[in-house]
Amino acid sequence: MKQSVRFISLLMAIVMLLVSPAFAAEPRGSDYIMSTCVYLDKTASNQFDVWHEVISIGMMNKLGAAEIKIQESTDGENWYAVKTITPADEPSMVSLNNFAYTASVSYTGVSGRYYRARLIMFAENSTGRGEVITYTETLKL
Repeated sequence: MKQSVRFISLLMAIVMLLVSPAFAAEPRGSDYIMSTCVYLDKTASNQFDVWHEVISIGMMNKLGAAEIKIQESTDGENWYAVKTITPADEPSMVSLNNFAYTASVSYTGVSGRYYRARLIMFAENSTGRGEVITYTETLKL
């Protein structure tokens, strides 16, 4: 009985996430993107990976990150760009003919400084393209 209640609760939660009435839905940044997730993962004393995941509303011709801008700060408040990465630099930032994609790029920073990333996530098919701009949390090296 307890497992049945858990299963039904989980099933209802999934249904509520996937199906929401138009009048109650929060506006998405894009009609092509269902969700995004971005974060920093420290891999060594001065290194971290910028992870990005994008889930589209359906099969897309291209899907991923159009741009990753690494930002640095000495105080955690004032930010400046130290590197811009595009699919021309890192082709693995984009997937072809997919509906969901996860990838990462690596960066070596300076110990004691703060870092975050600004990403332009996108999904593109034959009917158009949608983009969402998002930021990672802050990481101190």
